[in-house]
Amino acid sequence: MDFITMITKTSHSEGWALLVHVMELFYNDQAFYKAAFQIEGQNSFREYFSESMVPIISFFLNDVTDDAGDDELFINMFGEAYISIIEHWLNKGCRQTPDELVGRLRVMLRAMARKMMESDSF
Repeated sequence: MDFITMITKTSHSEGWALLVHVMELFYNDQAFYKAAFQIEGQNSFREYFSESMVPIISFFLNDVTDDAGDDELFINMFGEAYISIIEHWLNKGCRQTPDELVGRLRVMLRAMARKMMESDSF
């Protein structure tokens, strides 16, 4: 079954839970998704996944930021980072559960935001 049909924005009350759910689908079928990411070129799984993640990332960013809106650059940047994290995680054998990995991502993003707010150079 297609993962996009399994995930809807209305089925999640907050963005972090949505990201965990996406990773749970990958976790439960690791071999398939690892192989799917290895296919390159036009109409690749990565390209499809990236396009499919736009509304999911938009929902997530609207939940965790004050004014993300539909800023295409911010959505693309976070989407690409999230996809790269998933690929790396799959290639390393999913050593962490989806909850653990998203928890680490959450801590890291909060720390980065705190440092940026403290910095005079940003």
